[in-house]
Amino acid sequence: MPQAVEHVQRLRALPAMQETARNEPTVTLLDLEMIGQQKVQSSRNFTCEATITRINDNRAWYYVLCSKCSNKLYQVQDNGNIVFVCKDDDNIVPNFRYCVNATIADATASAEAVFFNESINTILNINCEDMVTKYGQPTNPNKVPEILKSITNTPRLLHLTLKNDGQIAVNNVTNLAESSDVQSTGTVSGTSTIIPLTPIPVPNISKRQLLQTPDAGPEKKQRRA
Repeated sequence: MPQAVEHVQRLRALPAMQETARNEPTVTLLDLEMIGQQKVQSSRNFTCEATITRINDNRAWYYVLCSKCSNKLYQVQDNGNIVFVCKDDDNIVPNFRYCVNATIADATASAEAVFFNESINTILNINCEDMVTKYGQPTNPNKVPEILKSITNTPRLLHLTLKNDGQIAVNNVTNLAESSDVQSTGTVSGTSTIIPLTPIPVPNISKRQLLQTPDAGPEKKQRRA
């Protein structure tokens, strides 16, 4: 088919395509789809101008890491309070990180992508911990705040990684204010894999009390097992 031949030729010319200051080839979402079908052995970085058309509100939008290691924390009940626990370290501080599952679209295609910490920080200018405590539900990471849903329908330059399994991870974005009146091209249904929120609990380890929301009363305090 002429269209398929055209895109194969486009993919072959990727090294000579326009590149950003980050030396990332600029591609369309259809290009990414075809690159993903090639089953490459390593991840590749690209830039793509696209619009977030939908936030997946059936997936957790953040996860929590230990301040001393790379373990993900999990929640437990302790005397009526919710606390974060690391399976390896004591006296830890929860490190909240965005992982927002979304549908993105441009004039050529739609795709599922995961927007990680720096990208959402850039769009909203609010860190994940503040988002959780001010606008979210700390006990329910699947409940997406309305302010987070408001980032749809605005074109942005996405700095992304196409993983060798075909998943798209958005690491950062550049806001395109001059294009803010451009409408989105539609949505596409799909699924995506996110970082699990918690590992399997283990007993007898230190706890960190969950940060309270502004109307929840007392200030946060550290608890020791």
